[in-house]
Amino acid sequence: MRLLSAFVVLVIMSLTGCNSMTGGPALDGTSWQLTGWADTGVDPLPFGITATFTAEQMAGQSGVNRYSGSYRLSPGDRLTLGPVAGTRMAGPPEAMEAEQAFFRLLEQVQTYRRTADELTLADAGRRPLLTFRAMP
Repeated sequence: MRLLSAFVVLVIMSLTGCNSMTGGPALDGTSWQLTGWADTGVDPLPFGITATFTAEQMAGQSGVNRYSGSYRLSPGDRLTLGPVAGTRMAGPPEAMEAEQAFFRLLEQVQTYRRTADELTLADAGRRPLLTFRAMP
């Protein structure tokens, strides 16, 4: 009986490490670097676009400015992003264009897929829009 109880406790502990509502790993406490996007042939890496997730907030560097907004995970692989606010500094034209491309794609995000080292934000049809790699 003790063995069964210990097994049940281990199963419960392992399930709470994932967001079982979403069918995939939770995003809370993770940080990501943008490595690819659907909108443009421009490499996003030089612009340092990032995303960090806390309990219900997504924030990061958008190329020139800092941004933040709320997010919510729903059953399946649904990801709902709230309005995004950001600083309003100007920068080099290429970086400003990259930032606008990032925000345009972010507005279309409705689903996500996450592995240990990659996060893909996609539209309702699961077409990849933004691809990130895990940051330490």
